[in-house]
This record gives sequence, C-alpha cells and structure tokens, in this order.
Amino acid sequence: MHFIDLALANAWFQYRQDAASNGTPKKDIMQFLDFRVSVAQVYLAAVNEEAGDNDESETDSAAAGRRRQLVSAVPATQQRAVGMHLPLMSDKQYSMRCRSHGCIHKTKVKCTKCNVYLCMVAGRNCFYDFHTSD
Repeated sequence: MHFIDLALANAWFQYRQDAASNGTPKKDIMQFLDFRVSVAQVYLAAVNEEAGDNDESETDSAAAGRRRQLVSAVPATQQRAVGMHLPLMSDKQYSMRCRSHGCIHKTKVKCTKCNVYLCMVAGRNCFYDFHTSD
C-alpha cells in the first residue's frame, strides 16, 4: 500500500507541474484527495467492465453544496437484458437514492443483477421503468 500511495503522490506532483506549465488556473488544478478519487474511479470502472458486473457507485460527490444529477453506472444493454433482475430489500439502516433518471426519492429496494437502488411503490415503479426504458 505504501508504494501505491507513493506512486499516487508522485503522479499528482507531475499532474500539478504539467497543469501549471499548460497555464491551467490554480483553482482548476485538482487537490490530492480529488486526484486519488478520480484515479480510483478509473481503475474501478475498468475492473467493472472486465468483470461484467457494475457495483453501485456511491462516490458521487456534490461540489460545495451543489447537487449533481445521478447517472446510472449500469450499461443500457445490461439494464434491458433478460435475466435475473429481481428486487431485493436491503437491510441497510438508511435508505439510498433511487438511480432512476429524474427520481429524487430514497429506497431500500435494489436490483440483484444491476446492484442499483430503485423505487418500487404504488404510483412510481422506477424498478420497471429503469429496466425497460430505451
């Protein structure tokens, strides 16, 4: 782990040096923690593509109080694939944000295949919409 941390620190120093030499404003240069998170996200995305299963990405961070629109990390082909898309009630203490496009509600229901949280209540069936939308 020490060597990984050392490599990340050296890569960040190189990134800062390159960004400064390219004339990037200092406020637009990533901080070390943001740099580490972005590197981790790139590697996790590559592993998820190779393995064929996408874990939910709870690393969606809001910048300075602004909310970002949640984007599904599950490819559209996997969303609509015929298979074992079954709802499962999570045993987590707190509800998670629904990952359906445009939904802002919280839920404890998640798809066993896609591993994303989706609403499934009367009048709003995001689980069905998520798996059948184009």
